[in-house]
Amino acid sequence: MFCVGKERENMMNKTREIAITVIALVIVVAGLYFFPKTTEKREGSKKIAIKIAVNGGIVYEDSVYTDAETLDKLLIEMKNAGKIMLEYDDSTSGIIITGMGKDKLYINESGKGMYWVHTSTNNEKCVANGFCDTIDSIIINDKDSFEFNLSGMVAF
Repeated sequence: MFCVGKERENMMNKTREIAITVIALVIVVAGLYFFPKTTEKREGSKKIAIKIAVNGGIVYEDSVYTDAETLDKLLIEMKNAGKIMLEYDDSTSGIIITGMGKDKLYINESGKGMYWVHTSTNNEKCVANGFCDTIDSIIINDKDSFEFNLSGMVAF
């Protein structure tokens, strides 16, 4: 009778071990499901969407993380990181984009009326003004999106 009690005790210990293993496995799986590991390298607290288009065709479109305060600082940061190509003039009225691109630099062609124009549908200052001012005067906020277009200007 002593052996039967010992077998029962061993069986209960194995059942307990299995239950603990199952509970630990459920906790690990739930942790992976509810707290997924981020594979995207984040550098910065603001996520900004950037799109570059030339004559209606998109040459670059991505979201970047940054702590830059203004749009020009973000674009220079992206240029220095090799994400985009960028050329600009620092004029008396502010920084003016003269060339942009990803794998190719697209330059203003003033003789053809081709200029870089930037817009935003959700940046606070651009929406309030009804247009985007020079890139050095635009304060960027989390989830802002900007589109840069090289296209012909409409004559008034």
